[in-house]
Amino acid sequence: MQELHDRLEEAGGATAAQMELNRKREIELAKMKKEAEEAAIAREAALAQMRKKHGEAVTEMEEQMEIANRARQK
Repeated sequence: MQELHDRLEEAGGATAAQMELNRKREIELAKMKKEAEEAAIAREAALAQMRKKHGEAVTEMEEQMEIANRARQK
């Protein structure tokens, strides 16, 4: 009976240790997910900024080409 009791306590200790390890891994996973989401948001913001700058540069070049074409026609 004592041996069974000891084995049960040992198994309970192992279960508690495994639960603690699982809890730590879940916390780490949640942290990694949050970091990945933040990185994705930052990438989207950077991409939007680059698109805006590109659009502005294209517009400016088109205006310069239009001015050059007008000057050439005169």
